[in-house]
Amino acid sequence: MYENVGEKLKTIAQTIAIILIVLSVLVSLAGLVAGGNIAILVLGLFMILMSWLSGIVLYGFGHLIVTQDSICLLYTSDAADEL
Repeated sequence: MYENVGEKLKTIAQTIAIILIVLSVLVSLAGLVAGGNIAILVLGLFMILMSWLSGIVLYGFGHLIVTQDSICLLYTSDAADEL
């Protein structure tokens, strides 16, 4: 469960971003079909943007964990003795 956390977090970030973007589009379309105006469209675009940005932040955190693990392995291995 606690191994390879960075890669798992990156996968979860991509999945969450895709799901939120699809739901944002569906909510926007439902609002427009129900008789909404341009405010519904703007709100939908804002929700899509926030979904994308939240995915980027979570993915970046997962990448940071992966990078930190790589650096930690580099300095704790025998390769560190050669430096």
